[in-house]
Amino acid sequence: MADIPPQSDADLIDFAYPCALDAVADIERRRIDARLAGADPAVRQAFSDTVWQVRDIMGRLTVLDECVPPPGLEDRILAALPDRRAGKRVVRASSWRGPLWWAVPIATLVCLMFGAWRMTSRGTGSPPDRMALH
Repeated sequence: MADIPPQSDADLIDFAYPCALDAVADIERRRIDARLAGADPAVRQAFSDTVWQVRDIMGRLTVLDECVPPPGLEDRILAALPDRRAGKRVVRASSWRGPLWWAVPIATLVCLMFGAWRMTSRGTGSPPDRMALH
């Protein structure tokens, strides 16, 4: 079985978001709870605060479901849609044919090169001396 490296308590706060949304499996939730039980009180409080804030925001967003749209909104939306039966051509607001069409492939290439460099720089470190660890 592979050794799992110890994790810091600070990364527990990252798990507060999926926990608040009940987006973690039961086994993962038990692991998070076990880590929280042994965590620093400040980390536990920050985790609790984050969960509360996320749930509060989600609760506030549910109010939007209760809002009634203004009269005539559906008719205005349908009137704004192009009529494909009339054979009219749909004109898009933005086009990739602009002067910066090459920016996306270049940005993608730069990101891939940076990721490859980052991966190789992590893997080139010398392994620890086993004799020094004993």
